[in-house]
Amino acid sequence: MALFSRLFGNARRFETAIADYPVFQSPHPGEGYLLTPAQRRENLAHFLAELPTRIALVRATLHELGVDIPPPEHVSAGSTASRQLHDFTRGTLSKVRGIEALCAHGWRTRPRDGRDARVVSFVHDLGIYCGTCTTGDPPGFAWAIDDTRYSESSRMGSAGNVVIYKHIPSEPRAIRRFHDVIDWTMYAVFDEARVAGGKTIGKLNAFKFLDDHLDGAHG
Repeated sequence: MALFSRLFGNARRFETAIADYPVFQSPHPGEGYLLTPAQRRENLAHFLAELPTRIALVRATLHELGVDIPPPEHVSAGSTASRQLHDFTRGTLSKVRGIEALCAHGWRTRPRDGRDARVVSFVHDLGIYCGTCTTGDPPGFAWAIDDTRYSESSRMGSAGNVVIYKHIPSEPRAIRRFHDVIDWTMYAVFDEARVAGGKTIGKLNAFKFLDDHLDGAHG
């Protein structure tokens, strides 16, 4: 009984903490590659305008749940932020009702409202936090739209979406590196939910991708 209370009590506290969590909604929802360039620009402008608010929201909610992560500008290589997010995901988010399905591949295309929209918005904001941690110098990423002209057969999941971006000077030509850090965060939560359900073996740190970015592994 004590184990049940510890595992699922955290999930209940989470539901209470997000009862009034503001939903994040892009002006033009869905996968970015299906949108026009103008619509993608509007999505990015809206995202950037909302950025400080979303970071404040997710940090305040985590604080309410006993997790104090530093502001993104204070996170650097060697920070404990990724471990804090991993432990919170394994101990709390992975036990939240329906979260595996909510965060599964294709989450951008699925309509949702009410409580489910708030859950997805919270995880989305965790991704915003992780991405913003990488925008200092170093590692020097920035928020952008992946506007690469992919063919249908080569299209990456980041195509047309708000992602982190880095311009890397190189010979014979510069490299444009895009990473869909919000989708990576969604997958981390999805995968930990599968761990909780006994469907897969968990990683030592589901948020190691943040450490990799901060350590310069992607630039």
